[in-house]
Amino acid sequence: YPIAILTAVDSNGVADSSGVRCSVSGLVYGGNLRAAGLQFTIHDQTGGIGVFSSSADFGYSVEEGDSVVVVGVVAQFNGFTQMESLDTVYEAGTGMLPQPVNTVVLDESTESELVRINNVSLISPVQWNNSNPSGFSVDIRQGMINFFSMRIDEQTDLFSQNAPTGTFDVIGLGGQFDNSPPFTEGYQITPRSSADVILHTAAEELVSQKAFAVYPNPGSGIFHIRLKEQTKETFTLRVADLAGRVMLKSSQASDAGYLQINLSDAAEGLYLIEITGKSFTAKSRVNVMN
Repeated sequence: YPIAILTAVDSNGVADSSGVRCSVSGLVYGGNLRAAGLQFTIHDQTGGIGVFSSSADFGYSVEEGDSVVVVGVVAQFNGFTQMESLDTVYEAGTGMLPQPVNTVVLDESTESELVRINNVSLISPVQWNNSNPSGFSVDIRQGMINFFSMRIDEQTDLFSQNAPTGTFDVIGLGGQFDNSPPFTEGYQITPRSSADVILHTAAEELVSQKAFAVYPNPGSGIFHIRLKEQTKETFTLRVADLAGRVMLKSSQASDAGYLQINLSDAAEGLYLIEITGKSFTAKSRVNVMN
């Protein structure tokens, strides 16, 4: 079956195909998250699904990018849909992984999908507890608007790393851990490795802080941009939401070091402003409050 058929759920988050024995195929995303047995994700052109075996590995060594065939039973574990009671797992070839999809929400649509959340930070660094041999979860936030759960699996190299500081982007596989019906909560993002946590360097933030200031912030309607250096040149201004969707793009010549943008039609929330000139490229955030 196409994977999307098997992962469809009802209003209570229960898989419609639960208990169905069938065959699926797809590309492997990430590595094996189980020391003994199998726990990984596959994805075809329609969607993704987990693969789980408590002890048997069927002679297959998990490699991201493999094309595999799996025969088993559709089941759920704490709301997460996966193939269990496996009969067969074998490699059929290799493929090319797509780029992660930017998102500002984790829900059923992101389960077993490769997604990216930009500009997040840890809410409480003390949650980063790699003394737990079973992995751990930490809460992250995107500004003061969006909050997420990030799962750090003990089988990834990220588990042994120190907690990320400052602002970062995270790429990972969408998951779920909801131990009571309806299974409509507990969505997570699980980075595949330390490379999936992309820190914003202090140098980048310093350049942005020194380059320009935005006011009023928070505000609505017209926002004024004051360049820290009154250079006379034409700048490209780009405004995007936190999912990376470009809302506005224009070119302006600075007037005594000042530019402006009109966000009267923008919904309330955080947006990213990027200014590019001959001498620098810098970014900042603006909070629209209507």
